[in-house]
Amino acid sequence: PDARWSVSSLAQVWHRAAHQGLEQNDVPRTHSTIFSRSFAGTTIGTDLRRDKNQDRSLTYLKIAGPMRLKVADFGELTLSYQPRQETERRIRGDGLDIDQAFSSDLFAFNGKFEREFSRAFLTYGLDLSHETVDSRRTDLDPSTGLTSIRVQGPVGDDAIYQQAGLFADLTWDITDQFRLDLGGRLSYVRADIGRFEDPVSGGPISSQTDWTNFSGSARANYFWGANNRSSLFISASQAFRAPNIADISRFGRSRSNEFEVASFDLQPETFLSSEIGYRYALDNLTFTAAYYYTDLRDYIVTVPTGRIVDGLFEVSKQNSGSGDIQGIDVTGAVNLPAGFDLSGNLTWTRGDLTRAIAGGSSLTEPISRIQPLTGFLALAWSGNDFGDLPGPLENTWMSADLKIVDRADRLSAADLSDTQRIPIGGTPGYTLLNLRFGWTATENLTLTISGNNLLDEAYRTHGSGSNEPGRHIVIGIDASF
Repeated sequence: PDARWSVSSLAQVWHRAAHQGLEQNDVPRTHSTIFSRSFAGTTIGTDLRRDKNQDRSLTYLKIAGPMRLKVADFGELTLSYQPRQETERRIRGDGLDIDQAFSSDLFAFNGKFEREFSRAFLTYGLDLSHETVDSRRTDLDPSTGLTSIRVQGPVGDDAIYQQAGLFADLTWDITDQFRLDLGGRLSYVRADIGRFEDPVSGGPISSQTDWTNFSGSARANYFWGANNRSSLFISASQAFRAPNIADISRFGRSRSNEFEVASFDLQPETFLSSEIGYRYALDNLTFTAAYYYTDLRDYIVTVPTGRIVDGLFEVSKQNSGSGDIQGIDVTGAVNLPAGFDLSGNLTWTRGDLTRAIAGGSSLTEPISRIQPLTGFLALAWSGNDFGDLPGPLENTWMSADLKIVDRADRLSAADLSDTQRIPIGGTPGYTLLNLRFGWTATENLTLTISGNNLLDEAYRTHGSGSNEPGRHIVIGIDASF
């Protein structure tokens, strides 16, 4: 009994098994085709057709409950399986018919354990994952009728990507006013790619690489005032990201005028983030303001190789960037009389990257597709919070939200050339107004109606190739049994 969940606690152990799936057929990448519609001057694509099919799902089993161990009071185990398939049919402007696909099978295990002490709380565990990836591509030249089988599809073929990690986090209330969080993670990542195209010879090659990293974090909170309603927090944390299969073995069209090829000598990116902020919390009022700064090292960026392939600029990824991202987040919420709640947030982000260019010099430019200044304000009303209401009104709710997004005009060189997605000079700002109404008819039935984009704004999310819908209504029914 000391080495497993105790018999006496089995009644408290709960489990959950679930399956979720998504299937999409003939989804067009309209922005790269001749059927795209220009937005604020974006260019029209040249592909005659570019459609994708996607099929993905998640199946998992989770078991959790109290444990009778000296090192754990509570445990949680999760086993999951995620298959994914994606196919693409693309007909270029010159008539070349490209049929490509990839499939992925991801198995993962996660174990998390908790131990509570008199003034401290320890969380620790491990996670493991094993992913296999296969890909293919066939080109048909209509002028000759010849079919050629390429070395790979959009990513390397016969690939395996494995990850393992050990983690721990200790929350320690040193005093009633001072709390310290210390954390650490040891990570191991291995990428084995059995077959992908050499960007120089065009023949098949393989790659086997692994990386190990330890990252730590520390966070301090100081509380004061009645019921510790005010708090000041400061933190510093390390992180790393190992190159993935697409980073190493990508093969295919990238941005509007780019064709990306493999880069098999990449190293992990490393990050050092810090944050300082203030929080005020009452029963009916919360306010948080924070400033964060992240230092980027060995940042993986896409750079030109100097070659032109089929009218597109050939690019590959390199660890040629270093820079920073900084930002300010302000968030607040207040409970008003008569069942109303008011909430909002303001987000400002700025990022700059310095990368090496030809001739041994360097170039500093904005980081690609950084979110512009964004504000959000929402007013909500709930019949359940109002008091005594007749009949069905007690189970109704309404909300109005306003989102204001500034113009995104700090562009990198890659953004400037991505004219199918980003207009010349940047993505215009926009204002969205939405109204929503809901009614919980029974315990198992909820009806909703939403009026979205009531100002009928023509807009795009920065970096997207999709024109968003104008004024429209959405009606929903949520039934459970």
